Amino acid sequence: MLFLVDPRGKAVRLETGYDLEGMFTDAFTGYVEREQMRPFFAAGKIGPGIEATVELLVAKALQAIKTGEFVVDQENTVQGEHLSGGAGARTGIQIGDQIPPKTRSSHADNFAPQPTPLQTLERYMQALRQHIKDPDLGIYSPETRDFFRQWVVTNAQQDNELKGLENVLGKAQPRVRDQLAVIRFPVEDRGASPYFLELGEKGWMLDFHSMNQLVRFNHKNQWHFIKTDHRFAFAFTDLRFDKHGFPHRTR
Repeated sequence: MLFLVDPRGKAVRLETGYDLEGMFTDAFTGYVEREQMRPFFAAGKIGPGIEATVELLVAKALQAIKTGEFVVDQENTVQGEHLSGGAGARTGIQIGDQIPPKTRSSHADNFAPQPTPLQTLERYMQALRQHIKDPDLGIYSPETRDFFRQWVVTNAQQDNELKGLENVLGKAQPRVRDQLAVIRFPVEDRGASPYFLELGEKGWMLDFHSMNQLVRFNHKNQWHFIKTDHRFAFAFTDLRFDKHGFPHRTR
């Protein structure tokens, strides 16, 4: 796959080789350009936009490998070469310099803090499903609301996160201690990062501010901690972490 960004010419293009066109169709690449790249570039965040787009492409590829969807087209592969000329899409872009204002959702009252951490996560999935980007939803902690006001959120990101959560929600493992909670997933689901929550006067709220400070992903979209000594560490005492912060089951 060839990923071209031309800020001066105000255009982006994803060019897909024959072997990959069954996985990265014109419709999919056009969707990624419109719904992922364009919002980042409009906010002047070209670097983060490229990084976020690559994350989506990797997620799509890993899912295709997992499900057996990816099959090499031998007819269009010549003597082991990987040729361009398959699918692709080109989209015009505008380079901006600020994050567009995020308006209050008319459905905000449906997203109040919930009685349990899992109910709050399920309510968050509803927000993803409806593409709600209001940073002031009640299911967010105060620090998270400040964080989301300065963070670019795209439809493509929300779709990708929702799909990932739908795949692992049945395996959720909530851990609660006092005013804090973590919703974990089996360590074998390397792409399913934990969610942090805190308890307020009205119920449980998601703490994306802390998640952004502590959780990172590698080139395979596998999560790890940048440090393991933090206030949510109580939920991971049954695991060991290697020097890079990746979790492993203890023997």
